[in-house]
Amino acid sequence: MNAICIGVLCSLSYLAVYYARNLLSAISPHMGESKEYIGTLSSVYFAVYAVGQLINGYLGNRVKAKYMISLGLFLAGIANLLFPILIPVSKFGAIIAYGATGFFLSMIYGPMTKIVAENTELVYATRCTLGYQFSSFIGAPMAGVMASVIVWQGVVYSCSAFLTGMAVVFFIVCTGFERKGVVSYNQFDTPKEEKKGG
Repeated sequence: MNAICIGVLCSLSYLAVYYARNLLSAISPHMGESKEYIGTLSSVYFAVYAVGQLINGYLGNRVKAKYMISLGLFLAGIANLLFPILIPVSKFGAIIAYGATGFFLSMIYGPMTKIVAENTELVYATRCTLGYQFSSFIGAPMAGVMASVIVWQGVVYSCSAFLTGMAVVFFIVCTGFERKGVVSYNQFDTPKEEKKGG
């Protein structure tokens, strides 16, 4: 039961991530921007995301996973919200905001995998991982469906609301899991006695 709870929480959070990751491809035909500008947005996003994976991989070993994931979701939601607001004002500013979204989204996967690995048995860890990987396949059609029924700015705002909402939910639920002993951290650390050779 604990593994199911962790898996559902991670899957919903990862769905928000992949909604955001597939956002540009869904809304770009409706934005009225040049192919060059859309290409720049995409390139900056993926370049910053890749750099973020390296930086946040290092930080993820030193910062509690709950904080990394919640903060990543929340800040990605804020940066994503600024993106359509900045486009009419500053095209360059919008690029920075969209790139920042990529950086903050790169804070999610590593800590999420760590929570699953440290708090579920191997067989359930595999199922949890498959569960939130499956949710990643829903993100693209979800963004596409939203883009077909509402204006592109509304799609971005809904994505921002999803990200920030999941940040709050993740933090609250994970805190509850900690208090109940469902989630704890650094379970695979070598005991101090073993490190000292005792």
